[in-house]
Amino acid sequence: MTIQGKLFTPLAIVNNVWRTKMHFGTFVLGKKIQDFGIQGNFSNSYLAEDKLLNKKYAVKDLKTEGVKEKQFESFCNEVQLMSSVNHSRICSVVYAGEGFSPEDQNKKVFRIVTQYYPNGTLQDKLDKASKYKRSLSQRKILEILVHTSMALSNLHSEKIVHLDLKPSNILLDSNNLPVLTDFGQSKMLVNPFEAAPQLYGKNISPEAITKGVVNETTDIYQLGILAYRLYSNLSFEEEFTHKIQQSSEFFLDSINKGTFPSRELGWHIPKMMEKIILKCLEINPNNRYESIYALQQDLAKVEAHNLKYYRNDNYLHGKLHDKKIKICVDYANNRYNLRVEKNDKNQKKLVKDTKPLKKDLTLIECRQKTANLLKTLAIK
Repeated sequence: MTIQGKLFTPLAIVNNVWRTKMHFGTFVLGKKIQDFGIQGNFSNSYLAEDKLLNKKYAVKDLKTEGVKEKQFESFCNEVQLMSSVNHSRICSVVYAGEGFSPEDQNKKVFRIVTQYYPNGTLQDKLDKASKYKRSLSQRKILEILVHTSMALSNLHSEKIVHLDLKPSNILLDSNNLPVLTDFGQSKMLVNPFEAAPQLYGKNISPEAITKGVVNETTDIYQLGILAYRLYSNLSFEEEFTHKIQQSSEFFLDSINKGTFPSRELGWHIPKMMEKIILKCLEINPNNRYESIYALQQDLAKVEAHNLKYYRNDNYLHGKLHDKKIKICVDYANNRYNLRVEKNDKNQKKLVKDTKPLKKDLTLIECRQKTANLLKTLAIK
């Protein structure tokens, strides 16, 4: 499979610079790293160091043998779209071209060089948090959503839709800020709706399933899925496993009916953030945010520095000796405080209960204490 150099002239490709199997240009290939982007079964990724500039880069080699034409076209599409945008929240391409495999100098590969992000992916961060039964802080989640929306805003301004927004496709830079990568499913929008590519995974939108079309609101739906996952990582995975074990048809039907994800967000989520997520997850694209800009305006309303929650959900309502009570959660500095308020019939208002409750809790501890409290108070 021959790569036509003219396809990549905007990338300033340097031809015939490969010196040895582990050197190209001023780059020296190092250890293998976790694969990034698409075509994982047909590619290898390496850490490379530019000896001249003293910088590290990520290098991805796509095998040219045994790769189907569609897979190669998808790879080329990824490179061209990544090179057409320039934003700090989007993974940038340094250059691309033909080379030789470091494992076999006689085998040609198509090589793409991008910026290297040492902190891995957002999925790595979620997996680590789940391992220790922790979750990301409210402030961190908001930060991730705001910066990811900035990347999508830049793409949409160029008439590009990403279509594969998920934690494993979000890299973390040296400041642990998100950087969007993997444009293998992305498309240029020529019409209001475009034919959907073959999508997989947990973030497929209803319109891609039922009508086979996508547009900017598909990215907005996937951003809602991302937010939902960040706030309920463990329960989201359990939901997915339960649905997919039934059958793939049952899973897709659940997406169309709006029962996956369940939309049952925890009481620890700020009210405004809950509204944002539910609006993003509307089944009908016309009921979602009309643009990323409109979504960003609502994200700006979520207070990041003084997050306090006073929820009025039925989940937290009950009766104690015929008096209505409410379990309230205060949040500050990434910690949670629980308290109970009950209705004083004489004063006609909620007053603080005299019973002391646990303070300075993690999110997991807060959930456990609340469950225990509901049982203790025999709430019906």
